Amino acid sequence: MDVADSGSATWFLQDHANEQDAEGTTITEQSAVFEAPGLCYRNMPAVITTAVGQMWMSCSSINQRSRI
Repeated sequence: MDVADSGSATWFLQDHANEQDAEGTTITEQSAVFEAPGLCYRNMPAVITTAVGQMWMSCSSINQRSRI
């Protein structure tokens, strides 16, 4: 799928994940939260959240102008 920018891609994936989570169809295999000491914002260490899982996507749920 082509998107205009990384912000649009992030929004699309988060929105899709929220919909699937509400339906109970998301499978989370692993998740973690950790600090990145070398990455700071206003003298505060960054906190990174990761998740690995599965999402199901059908073409009918995607805007017709999007390319897969």
